[in-house]
Amino acid sequence: AAAAAAAPLSTISTSAAVARVAPAGIPPATGSGAGFGSGLHRRHFAASPRKDAVRGRGGSSGRQNIEDVEAELDLFEDTLKSPSSAASGRPPATATGTPSTGTQTDGQSETTVETVTPPPRQMQTPPSPAKGKRENVDDPTLMAGKQKEVKEEVREELDIPKILKWLEGLYSTSLQAASPKTPPELTKDEDARVKRALVEPSLDERLAILQQVSKLASLEGFGKFGTYLLFFLEEFHTCLGALRDGETIEKRANDLRKVLLSFHHAKLNSDRLRSIYQHIAQDFPEFEVAGALLPLTPAVELCHTMLATGLSAPGAVTVLLRSALREPLVDIADDAQELRLLKMIEMLIRLDHLHTQGELPADVTEYLSVIRDLRFYDRELRRDTSLSYQLAFFLRKHNFPCKRQMLGPYPLKICDPEERINFEPVEVRSYKRNLSETPLARKVRHLEAVGWRTFQVPADYWETLQTYDDKAAYVRGILKENDLLTY
Repeated sequence: AAAAAAAPLSTISTSAAVARVAPAGIPPATGSGAGFGSGLHRRHFAASPRKDAVRGRGGSSGRQNIEDVEAELDLFEDTLKSPSSAASGRPPATATGTPSTGTQTDGQSETTVETVTPPPRQMQTPPSPAKGKRENVDDPTLMAGKQKEVKEEVREELDIPKILKWLEGLYSTSLQAASPKTPPELTKDEDARVKRALVEPSLDERLAILQQVSKLASLEGFGKFGTYLLFFLEEFHTCLGALRDGETIEKRANDLRKVLLSFHHAKLNSDRLRSIYQHIAQDFPEFEVAGALLPLTPAVELCHTMLATGLSAPGAVTVLLRSALREPLVDIADDAQELRLLKMIEMLIRLDHLHTQGELPADVTEYLSVIRDLRFYDRELRRDTSLSYQLAFFLRKHNFPCKRQMLGPYPLKICDPEERINFEPVEVRSYKRNLSETPLARKVRHLEAVGWRTFQVPADYWETLQTYDDKAAYVRGILKENDLLTY
């Protein structure tokens, strides 16, 4: 016992001091109970029936040896816990997590001590973001930025002014080509670009592309460009719903008018246009109930376009005319453009759209009858040209009345209202190409429908008559052929 007490602490390994002495047959303590300050080794050692195996078979000497070892271990624990242990130069306790073996001798027997040092508890720290790590694609800010970049890339690819200029070049080149005209063959990339331009950009840009494509489709032999208009119409129906943010019912009416005019110029009529008619007949009243009232001017312009082009339906015409009749007619000037369009609408319904006239409600029919009797004055009625002035002069020589009168929306500069005879001076004027009916042809047709006879005098032929006698003979010949001479 004295020898064991005199043994230096250096003979006990550091790992053996950190762990607890475990007798043979008892597993070493692990976990939180294996540290210093716990009495785990004491309880196990005192309860073990083989505690004398540490010091041999001796009873009292073995108990003394055990108490000495425990005293040394307690002293070593207190030394490590005290702040002065670092200054004493003693080696600090280490935890390697590996078993170690130590041997003690007291001159009579040896004690084998097995120790197990528990591994240090690892602290879990959040991984630091690595350099160049992939961004979180679920971040809404990043997603919005990427979508904006994609839209900008698409915008760069679809240079709308460049596409419009290219289409105008195709139209000019095809227009100047000799007949028969051969439509240009578009490559696969050009075809895809035109289709995307009719679908992806803003609605105003899409309508600009549509109008330019309709010019190409209006040329003779260029009917294949009409497929682009049908392609546009397939996607356009998605815009026929509730008014978008910032959109007015007036702009919606103007956009629909552009679409109908494009189809008219391309000489294309499709059953798919019924979605537009239904949209006007069903959705426009709901817009007005919600407070978005359609003004007189866009309502009259859209209604006139539908009737003049033949792309109309009775329900849509009724809705537009009801929007127009909200405004009192006394507020409209006698020479206003809106009144001229109303006069034209009344004549178109009465002469060209008898089916629509039969389905109009009573209030709209009464409104059209008021429009028909309303006075309208066209300033062109008093503006004479060289042709109208000279023609009236030679007709008066043959006792023709040569009066001025308004008939519906049409000014008649040289006419006989009693006999319903009209001399129409046809000035040199250019109209849009490939119109199904020019304004002059429609005027003559409407006059004939209400019982008037019209004699056209072209300005280009009149200019070929150089002398006074030639012009007088020309006028006399017209009157004689139609039995209009009074002497």
